[in-house]
Amino acid sequence: MKKRSNLFFAVFTFVLLTGCLSSKEFTGDAAALGNDVVIVGSIELSPPLRDGEQDFPPTTIGLDLITNAVFFQLGPQVSGDQGINVTNTGRFSNAKFGKVFFLKEARHDRLFLSSSLMYKAILRTRTDYLYFPGYIEIEVPQGARFLYIGTIRYVRDVYDAVTKIEIVDDLDGAKKAMEKQFGGQFDLQRAKVIVHEK
Repeated sequence: MKKRSNLFFAVFTFVLLTGCLSSKEFTGDAAALGNDVVIVGSIELSPPLRDGEQDFPPTTIGLDLITNAVFFQLGPQVSGDQGINVTNTGRFSNAKFGKVFFLKEARHDRLFLSSSLMYKAILRTRTDYLYFPGYIEIEVPQGARFLYIGTIRYVRDVYDAVTKIEIVDDLDGAKKAMEKQFGGQFDLQRAKVIVHEK
């Protein structure tokens, strides 16, 4: 019975995560942006995940999507969602910890990155998350098309409580990552970012 339950949760998680794969990912075609803006940044966990710290059944389909990965929402409002389910999965984007992401979003004066979390464990009867508190406020200047928000670093203690949120600036590194992935030159500008820790 335990094996069948684990298989059910593995398949259920895969169904949710395939919806989580963001349709907001920038493909490199600047001409197709219209009035959208591209948000460029990365997210780190400090200290980083240890081997075996995430607990997933080996039968989990789409295991690579949740391993060493963070999920979050990006939009014009702060999200109050806690956890991923069938009603909100399409609102989440995901990225690997430490890897630069490129997400397009409809232009607003301000955008918010919120409801950040990672999968800790998929158990027989439940899914456990590690929630990252607070949210990130991003000011969007008129005319800006590519905005760099920095590396959002969540610092945690030995009990997995996040004690600090830091913004680390590596604009040159982000530019190189963007050029490597898409080729060409992009006018990547620093965004004004405000950290709300609660």
